[in-house]
Amino acid sequence: MRLSGSILAIAAAACLTLSPADAYSQPHGRPATTGKPTSAGKPTKSTSGSGTTSGSTSTTSGSGSTSGSTSTTPGSGSTSTTMNPIAAKIASKPQLKAKIDALLASSKTKLSLNDASAGFKNQGQFIAALHVSQNLGISFDTLRNQMITKTGTGATATSTQTMSLGQAIQATKKNADATTESQKAQTQATQDLQSTSTTTSTTPAKNKKKTTTTGGAQ
Repeated sequence: MRLSGSILAIAAAACLTLSPADAYSQPHGRPATTGKPTSAGKPTKSTSGSGTTSGSTSTTSGSGSTSGSTSTTPGSGSTSTTMNPIAAKIASKPQLKAKIDALLASSKTKLSLNDASAGFKNQGQFIAALHVSQNLGISFDTLRNQMITKTGTGATATSTQTMSLGQAIQATKKNADATTESQKAQTQATQDLQSTSTTTSTTPAKNKKKTTTTGGAQ
């Protein structure tokens, strides 16, 4: 009986020594589940992918180079510097241009020679209108707006004279004698044109007189 009791005691002690080993073996096996954070590596793929999309946006900024093409459009504005035939003729004669510039200054208009003369039939009508503005104290811009009709807009706009000088005088200053004032201004315009043209024609005449005098001496 004592032997059987001692055997049982030894067996119980053996069981106690084995059970802690099992207890320690189980916790060491479970930490393997912590290896699942390998899935955390997946966000690294998504973040790197987002970087590629940001690169595509940078390529769109390259399309901004097209805006540079708009800078070439102002070059087309150079065509506006071309003068109309009336302004070109006046500008070719310095003495006549000086007179017209003085008339434009006295008329208190802000228009340039090219803009002021645009639409008139000829130099005489334009210069006569300037004289009427000075003689009667009528605004040249008001007088011009009566005589000239502008059609179209932008580069396609055209200006043409649709009213005579006498009619424009009647429309702007009814108490004035339109016929008399119109004739007076046209006479002044003719004198302006002749005074500038005679200066060039008198120089050959002087040369001819010199040849006759030398012939008399011989």
